[in-house]
Amino acid sequence: GSFNTVKDTWTVIIGKVGLRYMDPRIKRYRMVVAGELQFGLLSPDTGDSSFGLAIPFKAGVRMTLIPDSMFLGLLAGIDLQVVQLGDDDMRLGIALPTLEMGLEWHALSWLHVRSAIKGAFGIQMAGDPGDDTPQSEQMAFSSGLGIFLGPITIDGVIQYRLWQNGPYLISGVPGIFTGVTVSFHWGEGGQSSAPVE
Repeated sequence: GSFNTVKDTWTVIIGKVGLRYMDPRIKRYRMVVAGELQFGLLSPDTGDSSFGLAIPFKAGVRMTLIPDSMFLGLLAGIDLQVVQLGDDDMRLGIALPTLEMGLEWHALSWLHVRSAIKGAFGIQMAGDPGDDTPQSEQMAFSSGLGIFLGPITIDGVIQYRLWQNGPYLISGVPGIFTGVTVSFHWGEGGQSSAPVE
């Protein structure tokens, strides 16, 4: 896509490809392994472009708390990031370990409610050693909804600021979701249990 500012026109390309494996056997504890490739490019009509690349990998377990109703996921992993902002030095970031905990509640047969928290300890290295960040701690909270309409699944990530400021009608956040995905399932039209991101 592209957007305009007062002085420049920018072209933005963002993409993400991911794979996830969950032990298909129905049991109380199920192994989960997941990985992604995330990339982004921000290019102005004039000046230098910026880009970013992230490769998170995680593994853990999904536990059944209440059969067919409530599930808890515990994951640990590593996150590698490369960022180039304009003509600044390239920066390499490593988050190790990353720890995630997510809860999913099947409120209705067609509605799933999700919430997750993620923490990480990171190190950032730059081309100029004076710009290195020897350590940083990161914490993130997310929540979302999954709506299942036959073979169609709608997954939405709720804006964090909505919890802080309330909806727009009381001077809060203009919008509920930061992102929404729609997917179609062939065959049996099974329901997904995508984790909150």
